[in-house]
Amino acid sequence: MDKDPAFLMYAKDWLQGTSQLMPEEKGVFIDLLCHQHQDGSLPADTRRLARMAGMTEEAFLPIWETLKVKFKPTNGNRLVNQKLNQVVVNRSSRSLTNRISGEFASLIRLSTLNDKQKEKIKSQFSVSDFTNIEPSKLKERLTEWFRSCSTDL
Repeated sequence: MDKDPAFLMYAKDWLQGTSQLMPEEKGVFIDLLCHQHQDGSLPADTRRLARMAGMTEEAFLPIWETLKVKFKPTNGNRLVNQKLNQVVVNRSSRSLTNRISGEFASLIRLSTLNDKQKEKIKSQFSVSDFTNIEPSKLKERLTEWFRSCSTDL
């Protein structure tokens, strides 16, 4: 599956969560969040973090003193902002759910079943039955399941 090019940023949460930050701290914070989104986590090394923020380590360190509470260490000497992690996981989960539902809706729409048969299949369908399937196999598995249900009608 392709890397999600965006993450949701809730204006109210951002304003409330950064209201005590100076403008340069907000700028570094959003840059670090963007790097985490693209890379999954951040290095714990302040020299590397400074480089990611486009600053010298000397200029970065006072800002980092304020921001470091917003990032938690992980295994492997990396850092993450847990709120961003949750936003990314939620968005990914919704995306998968929408894809499964869309594929199923397409099968229903294109089928030659009557309305009563369609309703019976819909009642048997559960998105959660397909969330652990490899994305490249999803359409194939849904189609197999749909055909199996259709022949049982």
